[in-house]
Amino acid sequence: MTTMETVDTRIDKHPMDASRRAAPWLSVQYLDQVSEPVPGGGGAQWLELEKHDGYTTTTVSDATEMGQPEDTATEAFRARATLTEQLGAGGWTGEPTQYVYYVYLIRDSATDPWVVNAVAVG
Repeated sequence: MTTMETVDTRIDKHPMDASRRAAPWLSVQYLDQVSEPVPGGGGAQWLELEKHDGYTTTTVSDATEMGQPEDTATEAFRARATLTEQLGAGGWTGEPTQYVYYVYLIRDSATDPWVVNAVAVG
């Protein structure tokens, strides 16, 4: 989630570039989804960040909820809270954002590494 929430307008062309950087931790199916072209200029928040040669920093914390499904050998669910701050040239700071992400992890076998297969924002 840290990689997916961290952007830098000085090197990124679109906010989805952060998700594409997370490719090593994503399933093939999810990478296909986040690699699809997104229409528009990235939204008002991106445009404001871009105007200030801005970048973000993100802090991630555990947001596990009671009743979360039990892990299996090949599936797991995690909830992560993010606090993303916007910083820019000349000491500019934008409005911080907070989200809770529900992350679905998969792997082919119990010895394979986990990869993100889906993310929902709560």
